[in-house]
Amino acid sequence: MAALAELASAISDARQSVFRAEYLQDYPDDPQWWAYQQGHDWTANEDLAAWCALVRANVERGVTMQRVHVVTTPWTPYVRFEIEQHYPFNLAAGEEVRLLTVLMQSARKDFWLVDDERGWLLDYADDGTMTVIEASERTLPILRDWRDAALGMSTTLAMPA
Repeated sequence: MAALAELASAISDARQSVFRAEYLQDYPDDPQWWAYQQGHDWTANEDLAAWCALVRANVERGVTMQRVHVVTTPWTPYVRFEIEQHYPFNLAAGEEVRLLTVLMQSARKDFWLVDDERGWLLDYADDGTMTVIEASERTLPILRDWRDAALGMSTTLAMPA
């Protein structure tokens, strides 16, 4: 889990930008999703509070926080949860959340890109277990291109009224 710790540190220490691309339509190991499905108060999750605090702190320091979730239609129950329940917290904290609707699920991996200098690929097993892999220098231009394409083709998710 050293790569995950490095990723968390890089997000906290970002100077300019943090970008997340999400391609999956379901993240079965998400504890907030599990709590929501069980009818529990998923908003009491420590990870949610910590993430929102981190986003607010980064945005206050001038760091751009962006996320694009590539979604298919009809939305899966998980995607609906993210869009209707979870992302409003991200938006309120100052993260720009965007959606890109596609006809079929992409084979691309989720990734993080921090300050255009470091990237991490997220690989998920069938059971939802995540492995974090730091991207090589050769991979960074590809991640930047994917980010730019996703931002260019996506629409901004607005705060609910």
